[in-house]
Amino acid sequence: MSTKKKLIIICMIIAIIVVAIGIGIRQKRDTKRADVKVPILLYHNFVTTVPESDPDNFNYINTPESFEENIKTFLENGYTIISMKELADANNGKTELPDKPMVITFDDGYYSNYEYIYPILKQYQVKASIFIVTDKIGQEIDGIKYLSW
Repeated sequence: MSTKKKLIIICMIIAIIVVAIGIGIRQKRDTKRADVKVPILLYHNFVTTVPESDPDNFNYINTPESFEENIKTFLENGYTIISMKELADANNGKTELPDKPMVITFDDGYYSNYEYIYPILKQYQVKASIFIVTDKIGQEIDGIKYLSW
C-alpha cells in the first residue's frame, strides 16, 4: 500500500474518531441540560403600601420587602440566579448551567421595578430581565407609572 493511501486512511480514521467524540460530547451535554429544571419567576408591580382591595385579587403586586425576602431565601437555599442570556447560552450548548439555576423576570415595565427593586438586585448582585410593554413607556395610567426611555 502506498504512503499516500496510508495517509488517507489514517486521516479518515482520525476524522471518524473526532466526529464520534463530538457526537458523544453533544449527547452528554444535551442529556445534562435536559435534566436541569430552571424555575422562571415572574413579578409585576411593587407597592410600599398594599391597598385594601385589588381587582386582580393581589396576584400582580408585591412589596419590596417581600421581594427581598424571596431573594434571601433563594440565595440561602443555594439557588444561582442567572440571566435570560445565560439560560439561552446553556440551551444552545455554549455554557453549562449551575446546579440550582433560577431566572427572575418582571413583566410590563413598571417604574416600581426600577425605583424599589433595582437597589435590591444590585445589593444582592442578582440578575433579572424586565419585559416592557412599549405602548406604555413613560406613561402613568390609573396612578401607575411605567418606565421611561
